[in-house]
Amino acid sequence: MRFKFINILCILFLLISFIGVTTAVEEFTSDSVIEYNSRFTEEYEALSNEEKEQIRDRENKFFEKYTFNVTTTTVVHSSATFEKSGVAYQNVTVETIYKSNDGKFEKEFGTNTVSSSESYTVKEDVDEFFFENQMFSLKSLNENEIVVTETEQIILVPASTPHEWWNDGYAYPPYLYKKRILGVFGDYTEREDPVNLIWKNTNANTVRSTLISRSGWVALNDGLLSEYPYAVYDRNRQWVTPLSVGETQQRRNGGYHVRIYQLSDGSVVGGAHEDSAILSDYGITHKVVNLEYAEYVVCNYFYNAGWRVQQNSQRLNNSGTFGAGATNNGNATVITR
Repeated sequence: MRFKFINILCILFLLISFIGVTTAVEEFTSDSVIEYNSRFTEEYEALSNEEKEQIRDRENKFFEKYTFNVTTTTVVHSSATFEKSGVAYQNVTVETIYKSNDGKFEKEFGTNTVSSSESYTVKEDVDEFFFENQMFSLKSLNENEIVVTETEQIILVPASTPHEWWNDGYAYPPYLYKKRILGVFGDYTEREDPVNLIWKNTNANTVRSTLISRSGWVALNDGLLSEYPYAVYDRNRQWVTPLSVGETQQRRNGGYHVRIYQLSDGSVVGGAHEDSAILSDYGITHKVVNLEYAEYVVCNYFYNAGWRVQQNSQRLNNSGTFGAGATNNGNATVITR
């Protein structure tokens, strides 16, 4: 009798343990969304419809001014090798050339072509060189040069006078930007991915460490070889660079990638996306292939860590299509510790 009783207790213990494990990995559903809030800020929502329309019109005109149809050419040069402390190195220069296809460069720059150039020192035996998520094989250079050309529409904004989102009703920055140094024209920024994650009552370091511990992903610490460090513009008029996490360092076969930013007001924002494989239908480069599901995947890790998740609860008005056709609904998920 005692033996049977012990067996029954063991079975009950196993059942309770199983239920506990199942609950721990349960994904959040729409029932987890608390206090859905599509507002920009309270101040903005208190305005009349006419005043709101004026703000949106002002914002649209700002970005229309800096929207250009261009042919972008990336040229990679490799220099002769040199030695330093007994190790052979080579200099790699990457030049990005923008040629206007709509004539708008003439008005902004007084010329139809502008360019940005960056130089890096790499070991001579390095074959694969990564720049802005593109992979270049240095050993296959044709006369020390690789050329990649793409026709696209870009938004190129002066880094010193970017969009001041807090004056247009936003509670958080809507976009990430890529820095460009356009020679005599100074620093510009190219608008890139949308912000789709917001964290409250925490900091960027805690967000990153929590995501790594729950997902098994890795911190991206080496910049060039892992990502291009897009920045966000803070309300203190400073550019903020990210603490980033990736499914793997270089995501050669594709994978998730999250950039995390600590803002001066204490809040944390981020941009999550899924990269394509480097060698894919999109060429020798990463392309963003998913935004919404990447946002969901990241949220789920925090939900299972006991954080409060309010899915799509902060309107950022940044809906659109990005990368290789990835869509964004314009609403960020808020995660509170």
